[in-house]
Amino acid sequence: MKILKKGLWVGLWLLTAFETLSMVAIGVAKFTGPQWPTLFETWGYGAWFAGVIGAIEILGGLTILVPRLATYAATGLGAVMLGALYTTLTKPNELGWMGAAIHLVVLAVILIARRHVRWRPGRGS
Repeated sequence: MKILKKGLWVGLWLLTAFETLSMVAIGVAKFTGPQWPTLFETWGYGAWFAGVIGAIEILGGLTILVPRLATYAATGLGAVMLGALYTTLTKPNELGWMGAAIHLVVLAVILIARRHVRWRPGRGS
């Protein structure tokens, strides 16, 4: 049983690392990719909103690494990914909806695992 717990814990950290790298890369791209302000304007949000979303993605991606803050970061990033999913489903774009959906699933797993007391080291059984 202890090996199973350790394996689940390692899996959680691997998912968290994947999500951190993905969110930070996507967030940085919002600042460096010239297409993002144009896409956001095309979708009706305003070019400035690309920077706001990029900053949230970078901050959330880094914050999800902090166990005490991971549930908040996963919740905030989940809200951003819900918005991304809505946008990709309702506005014309070449991005597709699958990326946002995958991130939502990974964030939900992280959120549920982090809220589960027994998965926190040093607490419970």
